[in-house]
Amino acid sequence: MLIATLPPQSNRADWIEGIEFKDDDNGDLIDLTGSTITITVKDEDGCQVLNASTTDGSIVIVSTGLAEFTFPRSSMTNLRADAYEVGGTLERGGETMQFLIGTVPVVDGVVNR
Repeated sequence: MLIATLPPQSNRADWIEGIEFKDDDNGDLIDLTGSTITITVKDEDGCQVLNASTTDGSIVIVSTGLAEFTFPRSSMTNLRADAYEVGGTLERGGETMQFLIGTVPVVDGVVNR
């Protein structure tokens, strides 16, 4: 599991990020076929402000061990400049794994919404 502060994101642009899933034992990329990946972003009050999942198409499995999520500008503009909690899970083969817990700073992108 990764515990980290993610790179800052603008609230005036798409947030597109790749995720790599590797086997902890041998470093091989994991076959994600049939998996459900979810990423949730919450504000300081614990309210969900963004959610992406393979079930709604906002997370796409690109290839073996690689996925990409997108939060479009239209969703990002609803966020004020602040630090947000972010978490991610991978459901695979009847098990759920927490692969990410962290924070992401969102900065004011200055240009008009």
